Amino acid sequence: MSIAFALAAAAITPAPVPLAPHVAPGLVTIWTSKALTPDMVRIAHELAAKGVHVSIRSAGSDVAVAGLYTGIADVAVIGRSATPSERQAFEWIRQRPPAEEVLMHGSAGIPAHSPALAILVNRRNPLAALSPDQLMRLFTAPAPQYWRDYGVEGSLAARPIHLHMADATSGTGRFFRDAALGGRNQWAWNRIVEHGQGDSSGRAVAAAIAKDPAALGIGETGTAKGLRIIPLRIGEALIAPNPHDVVIGRYPLSRTIYAYFDRPQNAAVRPEIRAFLAQAKDDQQRRSDGSE
Repeated sequence: MSIAFALAAAAITPAPVPLAPHVAPGLVTIWTSKALTPDMVRIAHELAAKGVHVSIRSAGSDVAVAGLYTGIADVAVIGRSATPSERQAFEWIRQRPPAEEVLMHGSAGIPAHSPALAILVNRRNPLAALSPDQLMRLFTAPAPQYWRDYGVEGSLAARPIHLHMADATSGTGRFFRDAALGGRNQWAWNRIVEHGQGDSSGRAVAAAIAKDPAALGIGETGTAKGLRIIPLRIGEALIAPNPHDVVIGRYPLSRTIYAYFDRPQNAAVRPEIRAFLAQAKDDQQRRSDGSE
């Protein structure tokens, strides 16, 4: 290798980021989203009694991982899987991939608490259930889809299905794409009406369905008053977004909460980080068995 090439290689290979200056015994710093902050606060209160102090920053899911790989945060907690670009950035700076653990599942329908998605139809629509394959076909097939193709009889049978959802580029839209469409960015745009981003999108989807018996939308149970929630057919079982099946992750459109952290090679994870992960999982277990 020439001297010039070696110098160039050294210039573009980042040195490992040193231990962040905020690190102190008994302290763990969490970057998370606004939606997950109440859960982190609850866990922090439980850890405080054990001598572990938690500093929480509601930085948002889009920057939480950046806080991790720049050494400012100890753990990034987000309501989705890290994107390829986030993983690549972490690995570029840290020279190893981030450690990933499933921490918990979101709520069944509490606004701003990572609610599961729900399949919604008008109260006059007799649709019984959808399989995951049918749900995928509805939102990706380019050809018109009719209610008779999904077992609906009567006056709706010959009518085309009108689809509604949040903006496909929103957090809800990206989660739906990953959970229901296998990550495909193949949408039936000619048949889908998008309703913006944020909390108002769920209300807008519900309002559109309430006015149209031929509509089907992806919303939340918290905005489903006056509408029917359609279960997913998994084998012989019909699984709806009820609290138990959401918390244990049995319902396919439950949001999964991930924790990302640095696991140094040939070194143990800091005990404060291990304590936080263990407490979060204990909290999840209590929620799933109904003790909270």
